[in-house]
Amino acid sequence: MRYLLRLTKTTLLGGGTFLVTWIAAVAAPGVPEKADLRAIGHLLSRAAHGPTPAEVKRVQAMGIQAWIDEQLAPESIDDGGVQALVEPLLEERAGGKRIKGIDELKALAHVYAIYSRRQLQAVLGELWENHFTTDFDKVAKYIDELRSSDASDAFSTPEARKEAAHLEHQEFEFLRKHALGGFGDLLRFSAKSPAMLIYLDSVLNVRGSANENYAREILELHAFGVDNGYVQADIEQLAKCFTGWGVAKVARENAANPHAPIGMQVADDHLAAPAEATPASEKDWRYLKGSSEPPAGWKDPSFDDSAWLKGAASIGYGDDDDATVLGDMQNNYTTVYLRKAFTLKDPPARKQHLILSVVIDDGFVAYLNGAEVARFNAPGEAGKPVPFDALASQAHEAGRTPVQFNLNAARDRLVAGKNVLAIHVLNVTKGSTDLTVTPSLIERDVLPGSIETGDPRGVFAFHFVPDLHNGADVKTLFKGSPAQLEVEGKAGTSGLEEAEAAIARILEHPSTALFVCSKLIQKLAGDEIDFRKPSEGPYAGLLKRAVEAWNASSPKGSIVDVARTILTSEELWSERAHRSKVKDPFEYIASGVRALGGQTSGRGLVGHLHSMGMALFTRDEPDGWPEPGLEVVDIGTFRSRVAFAAALSEGASGSDPCWDPVTLLEGSSLESPEAIAGALDDLLFQGTLPAHAKAVVQDYLTTGDDGKPLPLRRDGPDFLPRLRQAVGLMLSLPQWQYQ
Repeated sequence: MRYLLRLTKTTLLGGGTFLVTWIAAVAAPGVPEKADLRAIGHLLSRAAHGPTPAEVKRVQAMGIQAWIDEQLAPESIDDGGVQALVEPLLEERAGGKRIKGIDELKALAHVYAIYSRRQLQAVLGELWENHFTTDFDKVAKYIDELRSSDASDAFSTPEARKEAAHLEHQEFEFLRKHALGGFGDLLRFSAKSPAMLIYLDSVLNVRGSANENYAREILELHAFGVDNGYVQADIEQLAKCFTGWGVAKVARENAANPHAPIGMQVADDHLAAPAEATPASEKDWRYLKGSSEPPAGWKDPSFDDSAWLKGAASIGYGDDDDATVLGDMQNNYTTVYLRKAFTLKDPPARKQHLILSVVIDDGFVAYLNGAEVARFNAPGEAGKPVPFDALASQAHEAGRTPVQFNLNAARDRLVAGKNVLAIHVLNVTKGSTDLTVTPSLIERDVLPGSIETGDPRGVFAFHFVPDLHNGADVKTLFKGSPAQLEVEGKAGTSGLEEAEAAIARILEHPSTALFVCSKLIQKLAGDEIDFRKPSEGPYAGLLKRAVEAWNASSPKGSIVDVARTILTSEELWSERAHRSKVKDPFEYIASGVRALGGQTSGRGLVGHLHSMGMALFTRDEPDGWPEPGLEVVDIGTFRSRVAFAAALSEGASGSDPCWDPVTLLEGSSLESPEAIAGALDDLLFQGTLPAHAKAVVQDYLTTGDDGKPLPLRRDGPDFLPRLRQAVGLMLSLPQWQYQ
């Protein structure tokens, strides 16, 4: 580790210019006919996750064009060898093998990047995973809150995390395997992926309460690019097209059928219910605005509520989604009191379960015949009344998934004759823009053959609910442009066709070709491209040709055609492009392990990547990690790179990762510092390391910890440690940060 101080002085003070210096542009022809080391290193730094000694020799033997052609047809490459490394990250579950957890999924990404022979597929799979990013933590939280038919937790927290990791793994595998397919296939898959449906709140997007998150991001981040061919009105109209899209647990054989019955089959009797589940004569609830404490006994069946207001549930304001609207609530009062009387025959309890189900924004306390039976996001201890001016303890967005409680323990509260469900509803702030409550007290039988939400015999899949779809309106997209689309409102299962028509128009839109081709150029060729200025910059001509290749395919959007255009372009092989891109943390780790022929399970790399500021599958923001590596390098993350270089270079057998310097450098002359520096230059930089940088390595090899000259002897006990440390120094040089 003694090179760290010297490296800090050399790199951060003298060599820190690697963050801002770019190689001057010199025009060059397309694919080089001669596969020299420099050209091979450039190719394998862009279309692969960095050179390996074996892959360099293979490209030398077959030629650059042949290697490109091979990688553009990944199905022709035998990649069975990587499966032995994948297997330990999987476990046998119902329906087959699944990823063990989120850490194993992160390790899996490293394994494919380092060891897959389908390197271009791995590079672009990483691009699409980041392009269609989802957040494991949000998916796990959603699953953890799901309920079984008896309102108990469908999953324990560890099982919910496993289920979320499985959904993330499903996404990752599809995007990787189809990385060189059609962009339309990727976009359609992403739109219906359970992880994406949860992450961008499609599960909350319902008729009368459109959630715009996914509509915004499919335009802004997935297809068009920011402010590139759409306006806010397009987002609003598109969100309506996607209403009714969600996730459900279904029988495994129904996974591809968005209209299949939900696996959990129950027979419900509604004792106190929202308007749509109640006869016309029983729709109304009694309610009192919480501008002061309610009268004593307001929760009891004997209380006279005839002076209270009445209206059908749902009750609330803010999203035009309520049957009864509290138009004066915002900034005036924070709570509402509800009562619903219902009559039971004798005996009062007939079914397996008594369930309280509440769609809520934001909190409540519920009482059955005067006794508290449920509390959600409400302050204070159970059993203690909540003041009229109280606030919910935290915000909770109402969606299609209600908050549920099993009230079997309160069955003895029910009586023959009159009963009352009373609810104290709380908003999170006085100025909140929304509140809603849709309560339902249900008696439930679970039907034979039902698949519970937590049952591994079922699977989470895309599910369309016609009753939640806004089929009444005509939606107009891209109004006034050549791409204008009138989406006719459709009822029933045909409502699904509205969003599918919108996706088809998005794929045809010129903004999509421009934006996605720009991202592919940025990934493979150079960062100096801006889709908002397509006619400017050094890659403007390449972008024009890439878009032409996109449009010439049938259907439009062939990724393999665009990738071929880029990989065989003069721009990619120009002097400007050579080592012009700073590696992002994932690329930095993969290229180091590959260059040294390192061995890793992938698990030992996860923490290093986190320390560099890049946590795969757990990014909160929907825009993905920046493609220009320069944007994710600062003084702190650079120190983490140096620490990884030290850990990797010192990784002897038994550590993760590890490598063998003697085997790797077999056949190279290691008798002098000059020979060692030259061998390492060939290994890591394909002979392109500047003389002054090699001199730093030679000086290091001949200097002791005290700064005094120390001869390097091949037969000395410190030879291998010093050799490893020299490799760590080279992996920390400014030049190694580039690809």
